[in-house]
Amino acid sequence: MKIIALEYASAGLGTVSDSILGEGFAMLRSLTAGLCNEHEVVAFLNPKLKKYNPRIDCKILYTVDFFKEIEEFKDHVVFPIAPDYELYRIVKHLRQKKFEVLASDTDAIKIASDKLLLHKKLTRKKIRMPETFLPGKINFEFPVVVKPRFGAGCENVFLVKNKRELIKLKIGGESIVQEFIPGIHASITLISNGKKAVPVTLNKQEIKLSPKNSKYLGGQVPFEHPLKKEAFKLAKSAVESISGLRGPLGVDIILANEPYVIEINPRFTTSMIAFDRLNFNFPLHSLNSFHGKLPEIPKFRKTVKITKTAGRNPLESVRLEWM
Repeated sequence: MKIIALEYASAGLGTVSDSILGEGFAMLRSLTAGLCNEHEVVAFLNPKLKKYNPRIDCKILYTVDFFKEIEEFKDHVVFPIAPDYELYRIVKHLRQKKFEVLASDTDAIKIASDKLLLHKKLTRKKIRMPETFLPGKINFEFPVVVKPRFGAGCENVFLVKNKRELIKLKIGGESIVQEFIPGIHASITLISNGKKAVPVTLNKQEIKLSPKNSKYLGGQVPFEHPLKKEAFKLAKSAVESISGLRGPLGVDIILANEPYVIEINPRFTTSMIAFDRLNFNFPLHSLNSFHGKLPEIPKFRKTVKITKTAGRNPLESVRLEWM
């Protein structure tokens, strides 16, 4: 199979911070490494990244106009990685251009990318989530988490402790307010064929929530916790509640006295790069899921730590090491 590995940040499809660029390139490198031995893979990169000498296991094409140059690759399928709402727009555009895209159904991505709509859909299905609403509602208790309605990662996510802090943020209609639930930040990695989802790992996420600048600092894959089995069940139910979610998926959760779903990422996520070290070819299993084949739940004996560092080369800012 001929595959285009497309990652939003490293392809230059939008303006992002070096932190997001580092995570994006780490996911792209993991994706290509998992597929290149069995498939012909090409990655499109922003020419501005040449100076960093990007190390990646496939052919690189540098382009400033991806959507124009991709027209010459109609015999390729596209495997995209992007923040959720940008993913929706990219997948919709490529499918309108008659490309085969390895992604969830367009409508399913749209639901997952809209945190308010996702909350409505999942709570109707009795999926446990924090209370979520638009900022115009004032009868809620503090602290709360304020985040973009359409967004990914920890950018523009704020822990707000009182009404004065909320007013200072000057948030608008593109933000949501979410009940703050203290607990362990975690995620579930899953693979779905569009009907059935298989939980692969529970992962710990090192997230610093702040009134000014929340950050994702890294994580652990896998992560053992007494609520693992219940969290697997909850994440699987959440994914299977949204028709058309398929391929690699991440469900962000909070492990409190019981697990709560925070959001669904309908795509490859940063936690998934750890499988490179664990000898589990996650990209290949993800690819197989689009043809209906799902893996058994794997068992891992080691744990990988994901850390983020600041340096001159943002492409090397995400590191893996054994715990």
